[in-house]
Amino acid sequence: MSTLHDESQIETWLEGLLHDESKRREAVAHAIAKTPTYDERIVAALKEISRADPKEYARNAAAHALQKISEAHFAAGNDIRAFLEKWRADELTRARPPEPPRPHIPVPPTQPISAPSASAHSAPEIQAIAFQPLPKQTEPEPTPVVGNFASVQTSVRVTETSASPVDPVTPSPAPQPPAPAVPFDQWLLSERNIKFALYSGGFLLLLAGLIFVGVYWNTLPGLAKLGVTLAVTLVMYGGGVLLFQRPALKIGGAALLAIASGFLPLNFVVAHLYLTQGDANGMWLIASLACGMMYVGTALWSRHSLFTVFAVIAAYSSATAAMVLADFTNTGHSLGYAIVTLGVFGIALAARTRSRIEFIARTLRICAHVVAPLVFAFAIVNWIIAQS
Repeated sequence: MSTLHDESQIETWLEGLLHDESKRREAVAHAIAKTPTYDERIVAALKEISRADPKEYARNAAAHALQKISEAHFAAGNDIRAFLEKWRADELTRARPPEPPRPHIPVPPTQPISAPSASAHSAPEIQAIAFQPLPKQTEPEPTPVVGNFASVQTSVRVTETSASPVDPVTPSPAPQPPAPAVPFDQWLLSERNIKFALYSGGFLLLLAGLIFVGVYWNTLPGLAKLGVTLAVTLVMYGGGVLLFQRPALKIGGAALLAIASGFLPLNFVVAHLYLTQGDANGMWLIASLACGMMYVGTALWSRHSLFTVFAVIAAYSSATAAMVLADFTNTGHSLGYAIVTLGVFGIALAARTRSRIEFIARTLRICAHVVAPLVFAFAIVNWIIAQS
């Protein structure tokens, strides 16, 4: 019940963080700061608010909530602390006052220059001069222009270019402050390094299980062998479920679930070799279908893309086992793989419009685009072999 309550609380917070009003976002961020809960969706929404909300109080409230989450979940909060350091630098840049406008210096208007007025005693002389006939002037003959006309055009073009207005100089943008360096302890405990260590340990544990099967397997009876592998698988699944429900240990839970998913097909191998000893292809088909359903259920429960990839692998394995049982030719195998690829791509397109399974759309689309060229190349090779 507590898990359902926590999930409903997270959904309520997400709805408030995605609201359009900044006041509502601020109130939800303060509520999260009082009970800091690490959830990837909550952290992503808080980062977006602290980075892009137009109101300063909403950005500060979101940053405060991220600070509380990073303090409550130290191992999972390294990325949050690095984000907060960059956010503080951006806020300082944003709070820097703009440059004051340059003062406008008015230019005094120019006064027209008037000619001095003539004195009264010179008026008769001016009138006498005005009534005297002017001598007849002859117009000078135009002299021909001798020279290069191109030089005249060049001088005119240069004059026009120099008279054109000068473009205003645009100020260069202010340089961005350098990103703060991440301390070594935060880099060491970052989420990427933790995932690498967990998945590497899971691979080594799976390898140790295979070595144990090869070395000490002959000393155990058939039912005990199946019991050992089944017990390891169930313990891994149970531990993964318990850890995955805790926000601070979600990465470790995903790693244990991945290890359990790797041990799951081994149980069918042991059951076939030491208990049933029947048709190997029939057990292959049963194991692929059972593992595929388990992977689909794990992916829907955890909403993790890794188990979606496992489910796609199980689908191709089931198709291969079915075609082997039906004694398909190589051309039939190519057609079967193409149908499975189209089915994966169709499910990816359909999942984009459904919120419950929207998280698998991108992973399925990537898988379909990766497998499609391989299927095409496989079909070409089979066609060349058939023609030869």
